[in-house]
Amino acid sequence: MAEAKMKKMQSLMKKTFIIFSVNVVLFFLIFFCLEFAYRLLTSSSSRPHMFYYNWSEKPFVMFSPIFNKGNVLGYKDIPQPKTAHKTRVILVGGSVAFDLNSQLLASYLPKNFEVINLSSPASISRRDLVSLVTEVLSYKPDLVVWLSGYNDFWGGDPRPNYPHNYSVYENNPLLKDSVGTFSFKTSVGLVLFQSKIFRDYGSEFIAKLLFSRWRPGDQSHPFYSRYLNVRAKALIQNLVLMKTFTEAAGARFYPFLQPYLAYKNTLSGGELQLPTAQPNYYSVDLFHESLSLAQKRFLDVIDYSALFQDEKEQVFIDWVHLNSAGNEILTKALAQDILSRWKKDVLIKKPAQIESLVEEDFFYAWKRQDN
Repeated sequence: MAEAKMKKMQSLMKKTFIIFSVNVVLFFLIFFCLEFAYRLLTSSSSRPHMFYYNWSEKPFVMFSPIFNKGNVLGYKDIPQPKTAHKTRVILVGGSVAFDLNSQLLASYLPKNFEVINLSSPASISRRDLVSLVTEVLSYKPDLVVWLSGYNDFWGGDPRPNYPHNYSVYENNPLLKDSVGTFSFKTSVGLVLFQSKIFRDYGSEFIAKLLFSRWRPGDQSHPFYSRYLNVRAKALIQNLVLMKTFTEAAGARFYPFLQPYLAYKNTLSGGELQLPTAQPNYYSVDLFHESLSLAQKRFLDVIDYSALFQDEKEQVFIDWVHLNSAGNEILTKALAQDILSRWKKDVLIKKPAQIESLVEEDFFYAWKRQDN
């Protein structure tokens, strides 16, 4: 009797194993066929978010978008030799500033004003500081406008002045020499990354598998308050240094904290579809902490975080970036505040002697090469 039960159990286990094996084989066969058909019928795939799509790393520019044909540095505008009687405004910052149209901003300013957009997507304030000292001031600005903030708050790297893009690049398992130290999650993520279907429709899931570092939005984390203060302190310190260097060069420096969706009272259109899991309270806390530190350092930062607080229509396409209507509203607000402060400010520091890097023949040859 016992033997009969044992044989029956073994037979059942054997059938179960066969059925399971057949199902697994069928699953991978069907998935392979779907993957093959999908690759034939679709164009080239976008890469998961943690790879920042097709951006390439470059010194100072950090990650320059390939789709931008402005010039070899990745900027939208090419600085031309400065003409007499022109008031030059140079815009620096991250992607929110990068999205602004310099000609539109100039149209809201007096006719003798010119605007050059030297912003770079994903840029943080420390990169902006380096760019200001090594490059921007050589273009002889009369005013430097900084518009950013969110990029300094993004990421979970303990180094406060370290770009999130660089941190991601360092931890990219596709660049590692050895696979022996990969965790199970990382291994699964790398397997799924080989599928174009998963790359197109599961990129966020793959990113979570490949990068499992602490996210700063966790308020219960023991390092949260300390991380908050260090990040905000680094931002304000960089802005103070930017102001110091800019004024030493005989120009003015106006810092603006960018608009943020978390402050908008009424969401509409595509804003309603944004994921609610975004730790927006973390960035709100950092905005408040940064403004508090700015007051202690006597740095006049114009806070645009709640610029769209009472706006009824959709202006955001994600938590920080704006649609065309939002960019136009932001541009008008910038122009008004620039003019208001420009009329009140009186520079008390003498200009430092900084040799211009603008050489007319070089820039025209550069432009011809790009075209």
